Amino acid sequence: MYRFRFFFLLTLLLISLSVHAQNPLPDFAIDSKSITFSNPTPREGEEITIYVTVQNIGQAPVTLNEDLIVHLYEGDPATKPLQILCRDVILGLLPGKSGSVKTQWRPPAGTTEVYAVVNPKGGAKEIKEANHSNNMAHTSITAAPRTFP
Repeated sequence: MYRFRFFFLLTLLLISLSVHAQNPLPDFAIDSKSITFSNPTPREGEEITIYVTVQNIGQAPVTLNEDLIVHLYEGDPATKPLQILCRDVILGLLPGKSGSVKTQWRPPAGTTEVYAVVNPKGGAKEIKEANHSNNMAHTSITAAPRTFP
């Protein structure tokens, strides 16, 4: 009886591993160094470009009919801050490769934590991936206040 249970469980484990190995997934990753600015020391209201570089550290590519979306925010997304409009998407991101999006933005005076969220969960265009825990990063930028004569 125990031998039967052992072989039954072993068979289920092997089937599970086999199915998982046959269906590899992409894994999108960013960190604070993934977010850069065309001017790291802007003035309040000066138009700058935000660049976000995303790596696919997973085992599968993103197909050409899947849009990899990056959302940008002026603060922690959990606090419902202003969203920075980013219309760029990444297409066909192969395993081991990286792709970028960019958008124009005018920072407010003072220090702003800019957050990037790759492949937002629950969105209409969410792509199934191996790990969502590495899809958010942030970095700060300080804009000097405008001075008038």
